[in-house]
Amino acid sequence: VRRLCAESRIGANSMKIRRALSYIRDHQNFLAISTSLVVVSFNVFSIAVPNYVNGVYVAIIFSKYFFTGYLKSFELSLAVSMLALFAIPAGLSVFGSEGQYVVLLAVAYIFTEVLRAVSNRMNRRLSHHTPRNKKFNLFLWAFLIAIVVVGWQFRFGLGSTINVFIFFLPFAASLVVMERSIDTISIAKIYLLAAAYFILILYYSMFFWSGFGRLVISAYIMIPILIINQHRDIGIRAWQLTLIIPSALVGAFVLRFQESDLQRLMEDSWVSHLTLTREMLDTLGSREPAGFSGYIDQYLLLFLQWVPRSIWPTKPVGVGLTFVDDWIGREGFDIGHSVALGFMGEALWYLGSSFVFGLVFIFFTIILLRFFAGVLDRGGYTLVAVVDSFLPSFFWGGMGTYGSRFWFFFLPMLFTMYLLRFRVRGKMGYRT
Repeated sequence: VRRLCAESRIGANSMKIRRALSYIRDHQNFLAISTSLVVVSFNVFSIAVPNYVNGVYVAIIFSKYFFTGYLKSFELSLAVSMLALFAIPAGLSVFGSEGQYVVLLAVAYIFTEVLRAVSNRMNRRLSHHTPRNKKFNLFLWAFLIAIVVVGWQFRFGLGSTINVFIFFLPFAASLVVMERSIDTISIAKIYLLAAAYFILILYYSMFFWSGFGRLVISAYIMIPILIINQHRDIGIRAWQLTLIIPSALVGAFVLRFQESDLQRLMEDSWVSHLTLTREMLDTLGSREPAGFSGYIDQYLLLFLQWVPRSIWPTKPVGVGLTFVDDWIGREGFDIGHSVALGFMGEALWYLGSSFVFGLVFIFFTIILLRFFAGVLDRGGYTLVAVVDSFLPSFFWGGMGTYGSRFWFFFLPMLFTMYLLRFRVRGKMGYRT
């Protein structure tokens, strides 16, 4: 009788646990959004929040991603941004101090969720007839990849412009070739292609990479993955990101600094955008904003950072560089040292208490950028994948950082597409 009673209690408890997990899974987005709004409201009205409450909120955000299944490619890019740049640092801040980054996590989560919903609704208006070749041209694809590898070997002394096109043009062309045949390739071959791109970028990271621009390396890896994932389900799930991203962050840190002191990880540039954003938020009432004109300058860099300074002598300088002179102080740093403010810190620095208007402004800019990339893509997803893959750079460094990285891949990709007469009409295609 005792055994039966004990088993019944265990069964009842396990049933309660299953019901609780099922409830979280079914209402995860509602829980995450509502708790994010509560966290932001508490901070707006200066209501003190116990640190364990911050811990519960961070756990809700992690559970949201952990219990999410298949992610469309745009959602996958946003999940990478949220986990790597906000959720993990916020979680570490809860354990290491007083959770000073939690409110920034809440704002970023609301921003990305609304961005996802509105942008997906906009892009449904586009034609999504994916170009198809009856047979995958393996020899052309391998030839293009070989050009990339050979270009790395002999790129020195050729000039920065030539170096850029030696890499970007063949790499972009290989992605276009792959997408045009993605629906005709077997899953096994798709895995081999994804592995080939990963090995290619890993090879570059180990032997040619300077150690700066870790988010650029992640974007190079993400572009082919996003293209493949948009067309075919290759088994990528959100819960996998919660395991892979922490390992990737540590690995990139070790590759760059050749050390394994993880205490330095929280002092690294990986979290500088949160540190400086928090500083801008805390000093909101005691400093003068840098001005709306400066924000417009950074907005211009979002679109025109690729223009050489020899053609545009008055081209603005990125905020990451000027912020060191204007706020931190150049003493102790070299002339080229710059920092990352993040998309929120940038708005706080230039607009002060009106920063919300800046966030709304850039919110609609990203939506339109994705929309017109889809228009130019004429049915494919490759150009939109480039926009999505570099979004982590925007969240980390702001508009100037995004413009300095995104266009150097987008323009060669666009050139390659029209060179290959990438023109498609139709109504059927990839999942939106």
